[in-house]
Amino acid sequence: MKKAILLLSIFFISSCAAPHKQYEFGKLGDYYWNNDALSDLPANLFKEEFTKIKGSCDVEVEKLPIPSPTCVLPAKNECSLMTATGLGMCYSAPVMKCDTRAVNVAKKDREGIFSRCMQKHDWQLEWKPGIGDDISGGIFEYVAADKDNEYFIKLDSPSHIGSKYTAVLRIKSKENTTKPSQGVYVFDVENNTLQVDNTEPVLINKGSAADTLLTIIKQMI
Repeated sequence: MKKAILLLSIFFISSCAAPHKQYEFGKLGDYYWNNDALSDLPANLFKEEFTKIKGSCDVEVEKLPIPSPTCVLPAKNECSLMTATGLGMCYSAPVMKCDTRAVNVAKKDREGIFSRCMQKHDWQLEWKPGIGDDISGGIFEYVAADKDNEYFIKLDSPSHIGSKYTAVLRIKSKENTTKPSQGVYVFDVENNTLQVDNTEPVLINKGSAADTLLTIIKQMI
């Protein structure tokens, strides 16, 4: 796994002083549109057929307009009877309040229109699991970041047996330029190595990102 190599060279930025945020992630994988009747087509023709049907369904979706949110500007505050401590907030400009419920309903309806349109043309939404020994979802804690990615450790996954520290790590691209990856990271402090899933162990350099990650995992146990 390439991430094992990256962890030896990139520099982690971790906010140790502030509490780390926690997120609930689903099982690692993607939904995609598939048409079994076209499975024998070459990849380029399959993609061409998908693009054509998707385009026609996008046209159907656009027929349902998205309404503008209903926004109201509250009346200006009456500040003449306010004490000095409250005047600062009182004289500040009122904040626009918007009701986006109709917008959300329209967006949901658009999703339904698109899905029914695709299914009418024999395309079905299917699930493709991600790659890795552990692709389970759950509660993950944000632990670090570099210029490209954010790193999350699954709660309750860090463990320590003998010379080995283990944790499930999910890596997400900040700009969504690459798909998320996840794996079981095993740090062997006796041999000073890191192994991700079934890849070959690699040496951990002192002060490297992998070394920093090991320290974080120890703190979580």
